[in-house]
Amino acid sequence: MPVDRDRIEERTEDALRRAVAARDEALAIVSHDLRNPLSAVQLSTRLLGELGLDERARKHVEMIQRAARSMSRLIEDLLDTVAIEAGRLALDVRPELVTALLGAVSERNEPAARDRGVALRATCDVPDVAIRADRARVIQVFGNLIGTLLTFCRAGDAVTISCQVDGDAVEFAISDTGPGIDPGLVPHLFEPYWTAPPNVRRRLGLGLYIARGIVDHHGGRIRVEARPGAAFVFTLPRAR
Repeated sequence: MPVDRDRIEERTEDALRRAVAARDEALAIVSHDLRNPLSAVQLSTRLLGELGLDERARKHVEMIQRAARSMSRLIEDLLDTVAIEAGRLALDVRPELVTALLGAVSERNEPAARDRGVALRATCDVPDVAIRADRARVIQVFGNLIGTLLTFCRAGDAVTISCQVDGDAVEFAISDTGPGIDPGLVPHLFEPYWTAPPNVRRRLGLGLYIARGIVDHHGGRIRVEARPGAAFVFTLPRAR
C-alpha cells in the first residue's frame, strides 16, 4: 500500500499545532493561578515588615520577599513568552523622546548595578530625537539586556548605554567591560529554551528571548556582539 506522505505531514503538523496550543494554554493557566497566592505572600510579608521585627526575623522576611519578586518576574516572563510565540504581544506605541527614555532606564537599573559594584552610564548625542515605542516594553528590553550583562560583570566593571541615529531608526548599544561572551554561545543567546553547556554556570532565563520579541514587534532588529567585553545592539523606528 503506497504511503501518503502529504497526509502524514498534514497530521504531523496538526499534532504539533495542538501540542503548542496545549502548552501555551497550560502556561497561561498556571501563571494566572499562581498570581493570587503569590500576591497574598507579598502582602503578608509587607505587613510583617511593618511590625518592628528583630534582625533575624527581618532577614527571613526579606528573603521571602526576594523569592516572591523572583517568582513574580518568572510568571510575567512566561506570559510574555506565550504572547510572543503566538504573535499577540500587545504594544501601546507612542512618540518617546530618547533622552527621557534613557533617564528612566538609568534610574530603574542603577540600584542593581550599584549592588554588584558596577558603574552604569548613559550617553546620548541625539537629544531631540524621538522614537515610536511602547515605553514600558522598551524599558523592559533595556532591563533584560542590562541584567544579562550584570550577571557576567565583575565588581569594578562598567555598563554603558549609547545611541545614534541610523537612517529611519535609532540604534541603541549596551556594552560592558566584563569578561565577554564565548563566541560559540552567541547564536543561541536569544533562543527561549536553550540549555547552556555545563561550564556556563549562570542561567540566562527567558529575558533575552523576550527582549528580541519586543524589539521585533516594534519593527526593529537586535543582535549581540562579542567585543572586548560584550554588547547588545538594537534599533527602534524614529518618530516622524
